[in-house]
Amino acid sequence: MENNTITLIQSSQLSLVGLPYEIIDIITRYLNGPEIKALGQVNRHLAGLVTVNDSIWRRQCQKSLGDVSCKPYSTYREMYYNMGRYLWLGNGDIWHGDNDCFGSMVVSAYSADRGLELYELICGREPVENEERSIEDDQFRPYLRRSLIFPLPLFPNPSHPLSWISPRGLCYELIRALDMPFNRRKSFMSLWPPLNIPSRDRTRRHPVNNGGPHQDSPDFQSPPTPAPWALASPTLLRINRSITRATPDTSPAGHRRLSIGHRIETYSKLSPELYTPTCHCPWRGIWVGDYGIHGGEFILLHQPTPDRLEAVKLTGDMNVPRGELSFVVDDLAHYIEGVRYNGYPGRVVEAQGQVAEVDFVNSRFLDTHLILVSEDELVHYWKRLDRFMCLYRIRVDGNGHRDY
Repeated sequence: MENNTITLIQSSQLSLVGLPYEIIDIITRYLNGPEIKALGQVNRHLAGLVTVNDSIWRRQCQKSLGDVSCKPYSTYREMYYNMGRYLWLGNGDIWHGDNDCFGSMVVSAYSADRGLELYELICGREPVENEERSIEDDQFRPYLRRSLIFPLPLFPNPSHPLSWISPRGLCYELIRALDMPFNRRKSFMSLWPPLNIPSRDRTRRHPVNNGGPHQDSPDFQSPPTPAPWALASPTLLRINRSITRATPDTSPAGHRRLSIGHRIETYSKLSPELYTPTCHCPWRGIWVGDYGIHGGEFILLHQPTPDRLEAVKLTGDMNVPRGELSFVVDDLAHYIEGVRYNGYPGRVVEAQGQVAEVDFVNSRFLDTHLILVSEDELVHYWKRLDRFMCLYRIRVDGNGHRDY
C-alpha cells in the first residue's frame, strides 16, 4: 500500500496536469505565443489555465510592444490573437533595408488608436525661413520626417495576407524571411544584413530590387515565396512594393487588381545593444551625418570595444553605399595633443575615412581626424579635402518621435 501511494505521488509530480499553477506560469515565460497556443490544446485543464490567465498573454504582448495597455481590446489574450501575426515587428524597433546603394531606415510604432505602423525615416536639411543667411547657417542641421509605408490594422482578417494599398495606388506586401544557416553561406552570396553590422540571422537579398536580378542569384523569382511563420526569423523581413491598377473583369465586382513593377526590399532589425550607449561605450547609437551633395545619411556608430569605433552607413550614396564603413577609429583613448579646431571644441583622435568613386570603385581609406565635441555631437574632419562633417545623435521612440 505504501509503495502504491509513493508511485501515485511520483506519477502526479511528473504529470504536466499535476503541476501547480505557479510552475506552469513559470514554464510559459520560456514559451512564445504559438507554443503557448499548442500548450492549451493538450487538454481541457491546460486550455482553461491558458485562457483564464491573462498575465500569460500580457507578457507576450509587452515583450514586443513594451509597457502598453491592452486597449482597445478587452484582454491581452484578445490583443495577441488579433496582433500576434506581426508583434515581432516590435515597438520603436529600427529596421534597415537594402534598397539599391542608398538603403533605407524604417521604424515600427504602436498606438492604441492606430495600431502598429511602419514608418520610413527620411533625413534632409532643416529649412531656413530667413533669406539672409550667415556662415553659421550653413552648418548642417538635420531635419527628420517620417513617411508611412505600412499600417497594420487592429482587427485584421486572418485569411488575408499582410498587404496595404496606399492612396496613390502603391501596394505594399509584408513577407517574412528565413535565416540562412551559417554552413550554407558562401562568399559570393549577397547577404543581408552586411557583415559590417553584427547580426545572428542573415538571408540572401532578393534579386528583384530596383529593376533587375542580381547576377549571383539568377534562380530567384518574383514575388518571393513567404517563409512559414513558425520558422521565419524575427529579425528579417521583406516588403514587396508594386503598382496596382484596376482592370476590367467579368466578376460581379466589375474589376480586379493587377500588380506590376515589383520591387522587393529586404530588411534586418538592428539589435538594441548595437545602438544603446553604456558607460564604457558611450558613442554607440544611431547618428545622422552631413555628406555634402549626397545630403544627410544615417550612421550606426558601432563600438565593439571601449577603444574602437566603427561608423557603418545605414543609408548610403553612389560612392560609398549602405552597409559600408564610413570611418573607423582604432584608439579612442589616444588623444592628439595640441590640435584644436576653431568653432569645434573637444578632443581630437586619429581616424580613417573611406572614399570611393561612383559605384564604390577604387575604395580607399584616408587619414582623418574625429573631434569629440560631446556625447551627442561629433565632427569628422577630412584633412585632404579640408572639409568638416557634422554628426548628430538621434533617438527614436515607439511613438515615432525623433530627438537630436
